[in-house]
Amino acid sequence: MERSLNQRPESAENQLYLRLLDQLLPDEARILAAASDDTPIAVCHLEAANRLGTTSIPVLSNASRVGNEAGVMLTDQVPNYIAHLRALNLLNIGSEDKNLGSKYELIENDSAFRKALAHIEEEMKLRPRITRATAFLSTLGRGLWQTCQTGSAR
Repeated sequence: MERSLNQRPESAENQLYLRLLDQLLPDEARILAAASDDTPIAVCHLEAANRLGTTSIPVLSNASRVGNEAGVMLTDQVPNYIAHLRALNLLNIGSEDKNLGSKYELIENDSAFRKALAHIEEEMKLRPRITRATAFLSTLGRGLWQTCQTGSAR
């Protein structure tokens, strides 16, 4: 509490950024770097829906090829990395970007995505529901990225 009484906004912000950086894996930092150029990242979510489409169960969330593009080591963990970055409020999810059609198709043709689709149809006997979305840096994520680039965090 005493530290907070003597803290300035700039030092509080730096402490926040340092804490966030401590929670990031190198692969997650690569994803942030990929998002830093303001190009939206194609993301797909896959759910198993009943025949009427009134209820659904998430099967695969945050599927993306950003890991391949960013050079992450564990590409199969990209959905978890994106989920963690979202939980830290460093990435936001937005609506589908029609300009990313070929990127969405690459995700949907990925073997893990296809396997999840088959599981829904053949084993769960439900209907797959694909939601296309985008991921992009949040305000906090942008602030963290800019601070790291300028090296002003202490």
